Amino acid sequence: MTERLFKRVGMALLPLALISGLVSSYDTHDSKPSTAAVVEALLAAPVAAVVATTIPPTTIPPTTIPPTTIPPTTIPPTTAAPTTTLPPAPPVYKLEEFDGVNIRFNPCQNPIKILLNPNGHLSEEQQSRVEELLASQAAELSLLTGMEIAYGGLTAEIAQDTYKNGEKILIHFGLPGEGLLAGDDTDFPYQRFISWDRTSRPFREMDSYQWTLNTTHASDFSSESFEVDGKWYLMQILGSSLGLAFLFDADMSAAGVPRSQWQGEAMYVGSGRTEAPEWGPGDRIGLAAVGAVNGCF
Repeated sequence: MTERLFKRVGMALLPLALISGLVSSYDTHDSKPSTAAVVEALLAAPVAAVVATTIPPTTIPPTTIPPTTIPPTTIPPTTAAPTTTLPPAPPVYKLEEFDGVNIRFNPCQNPIKILLNPNGHLSEEQQSRVEELLASQAAELSLLTGMEIAYGGLTAEIAQDTYKNGEKILIHFGLPGEGLLAGDDTDFPYQRFISWDRTSRPFREMDSYQWTLNTTHASDFSSESFEVDGKWYLMQILGSSLGLAFLFDADMSAAGVPRSQWQGEAMYVGSGRTEAPEWGPGDRIGLAAVGAVNGCF
């Protein structure tokens, strides 16, 4: 039984001995080595070295990706919104009218003089500014009307509600209760009196136009507000003196003038003016109509 076991163990271990290069030290004669001796011999045998295996590198064939062609995008040009331009305002003017008849000076009785009476109510600076404007406006109005209009300088004459001749426009400054401001309308910025005589339709011949300006509004002639308020005030007085009527909101609306353009005529009476006034297209038409074009009386 022992021999049979040995043979089986020996036969099982023999291939391992051959692989490791072991030369068995025992022979196959009848001697019977012990199992322990066989195991000891196997353990003492050298172990074969592990042969390193070199794995050849794997070559990955290059993959060619065709380029992607992005079609060009055409961005249409941005068109800016057109600038809104307001059409020019239609000319608007009115002629002064009394009892259905317009008034104007006689262009054959020249010159028409503009006179100023500060009456002690203007500072030297204010007076100088007013005189300079009256002189420049006299020259411009002469061109617009075809009549001879001149600034006649200072006077001591006081505006009164009595007839006066002399082909003149008198601008008189006064306190409430003085000049034409005497009476109930003392809070109004001015009062006026017109003198005329003969009528040659559709006009009456005007001989003089007198004004008393309320000095409580003298601040309009200070340097801070003169270019807008003071100039506007005096231009309206001169325009009215030559025969133009004041324009009010209803007049501008009836003429179809956009509200944003209501300040285009110097004779427009309204608040909110921010620019120095100039004679507008309607003003110019009106000034020509009361001028030399209609001939003498």
